[in-house]
Amino acid sequence: YAETSPILHEFLSKCHVIPNGIDISKFDAAIRTLNVRRAKIVLFVGRLVLPKGIDYLIRAMPAVLKEVPEAKLVIVGEGEEQKKLVALVRNLALEDKVEFRGYVKFKELVKSYREASVFVLPSFTRLENFGIVLLEAMACRTPVIASDIPGVRENITKDNGLLFPPRDVDRLANSIITIISDDEKVKRMGEAGRKLVEEKYDWNEIAEQVSKLYGGL
Repeated sequence: YAETSPILHEFLSKCHVIPNGIDISKFDAAIRTLNVRRAKIVLFVGRLVLPKGIDYLIRAMPAVLKEVPEAKLVIVGEGEEQKKLVALVRNLALEDKVEFRGYVKFKELVKSYREASVFVLPSFTRLENFGIVLLEAMACRTPVIASDIPGVRENITKDNGLLFPPRDVDRLANSIITIISDDEKVKRMGEAGRKLVEEKYDWNEIAEQVSKLYGGL
């Protein structure tokens, strides 16, 4: 993100990159109280605003359904674009295949991550500079798909998910199909994502990096 910033790229030698993180133990505590199975669910979590690119995700669903008829899109969150998105779902005759869950409490959020076969973050602008929801999904052993944009792409490896060109509905649909049509791939990518979060994005690891940085100044 700094490398592509019109301001920060001039100060890269002075930049120390320490990522955001999540409290993995909080997710694990919630998971232990749940008994859910993976389904052919494509999940989005976030504010329903234009830069999130949710409309592209909805437009990708007809192609996904041709290959995986039992697939379903679940959208968690609220926002100013909801009415337009609901209208788009109606225009595409996807009412039975797209569910708007609105705001949910933490335990229900974890349940949504756990039952999904893939999480998608289709944001297409620099307003999305990291994507903590990707870490949350990975903590729940859910594969991830995201737009290939600065910052966000740093969370995706060839093992835990896929990247697609921003706004490219066809590539997004293909990426979704590639993952949810293969239960073994869902499991394998989910485990890889969980390992990555444990090694790189747990708050304990982040705190240690911050401590070392300040200690060396």
